[in-house]
Amino acid sequence: MEVLRCEGVLIKPCAGKDHREFVELSNLDLIASPIYNKVVYVFEAPTPSSKVLKEGLAKVLAEFREWAGRYTKDTPSGCLGINLNDEGVLVIEGEADGTIADAMPFHPSAFLLKLVPPTSTVVINELLLMQKLKSKVNGSDKSRKPYTTFEILVAYIWKCITEARGLDGDVQTKASISVDGRKRLNPPLPKEFFGNAVYDSSAQTSASEIINNPLEFTAHLIHKSIAKVDDNFIRSAIDFFELRMQSLGPSKDNDGIDVIATSWMNFPTHNFHFGMGEPVYVGPSLMLIEGLIILFDSYTNVGGVEVVVCLSKEHMIQLEHYCFQV
Repeated sequence: MEVLRCEGVLIKPCAGKDHREFVELSNLDLIASPIYNKVVYVFEAPTPSSKVLKEGLAKVLAEFREWAGRYTKDTPSGCLGINLNDEGVLVIEGEADGTIADAMPFHPSAFLLKLVPPTSTVVINELLLMQKLKSKVNGSDKSRKPYTTFEILVAYIWKCITEARGLDGDVQTKASISVDGRKRLNPPLPKEFFGNAVYDSSAQTSASEIINNPLEFTAHLIHKSIAKVDDNFIRSAIDFFELRMQSLGPSKDNDGIDVIATSWMNFPTHNFHFGMGEPVYVGPSLMLIEGLIILFDSYTNVGGVEVVVCLSKEHMIQLEHYCFQV
């Protein structure tokens, strides 16, 4: 299927009550990777006209002017921030010589990348046999709280990736896990807060420990790394970043040993619509970050989980071999 992009137009906010000039970024915003997530939302026809969508976007931007602003260092403190200059958001219309059915099922790919504004690696979205995995990890032990779907899946895929990469037994491998701190702070952050409130925690062990131990061992490592992110941990991290800001920088890609896990599960993506009902699919387009693992709710299998993994081509072939030996 061919996708033809038309010329883009900047949509500016309509008049609003927000008269601020700048928003300074927090230290958590500043150390985050300088990328934007390329996410595709797919809706079935009939859809509103582009005129209606643009008018709606202008109203939303009046409430969230940060999205229509631009990065600047010309803030009162001299730190990087957002100039609320209302320059607008780029909207690009396009045409395709096919239907949604022609493109299904959607996999992160170069094709989906054509559907997001501009600025091979990937593929796992088979529904994993969660009941079998949960039975292996949680078993009949009623003395502890069962491990979560996220903890079990990340542990399982981390183990499979370690095997697929053929890492030597003594090599130390780390799983960096993005943890949402909104509800973990006391008092919790408001739901509408959209600054960076994600805190990285990590679990580390040797490749041989992951491969030779039962899956429960790795799930426990993941569980501990998430559980330690509480109010004290978050406030200490914020203070540390503030003191060391000059020596810290954005996160970097790993060196083919570690993994980076994040969850889009339970995001209210089903509630996101433009007046034509719920989307039939929401997912990443193409994210070339070695070792990245993204979990999100399945749109094709109700109650299921889809997993996107980014690895080199040679390791991806091996991963598919190990991943389905549940």
